[in-house]
Amino acid sequence: VILGTLCSLQMMRTSLGMVECLRETIRGVIELEKNARIILKPHVITDTNSLDLILQDFSEADLRICNMHPAIVGRFCDVAICNAFTTAFVDIKFQGITTLEYSDYTPKALASTSNMSVMPQHVDFFINRNYPQLLITLRRIFGSPNRHVVRPFFSVRDEVLI
Repeated sequence: VILGTLCSLQMMRTSLGMVECLRETIRGVIELEKNARIILKPHVITDTNSLDLILQDFSEADLRICNMHPAIVGRFCDVAICNAFTTAFVDIKFQGITTLEYSDYTPKALASTSNMSVMPQHVDFFINRNYPQLLITLRRIFGSPNRHVVRPFFSVRDEVLI
């Protein structure tokens, strides 16, 4: 899960929109995959106090904080999830990793993007705060035959870097 600020954003419906979406994201993953390892990639602007409280609430889950570049982390994940669009999805999507944006944008923000992601070409699934739809989408992703495929990371010269 690629983390944003976890603070209030003007484009979110509520001041806790980022936190609520992250909680629902984690809950949805562990509801469907009890033993899932969830890797959280904080941004430099992530509110670590809010993150600590969330980690305490999900102490039974296998949550790991990782500060490596999202494109490297994503290589080993079934899905990369963000709760507000991130440019990290450009690199992640380029590698063929499934991307999911689960957010809580205001009607005004959605109107400006035609009810889509800010950059829909980098997002496989876009859901604006609909937990049942999140579960349906995660179930579909987790049921994919392409799960757990190690995706090599190539340089411009087709050399395997990882």
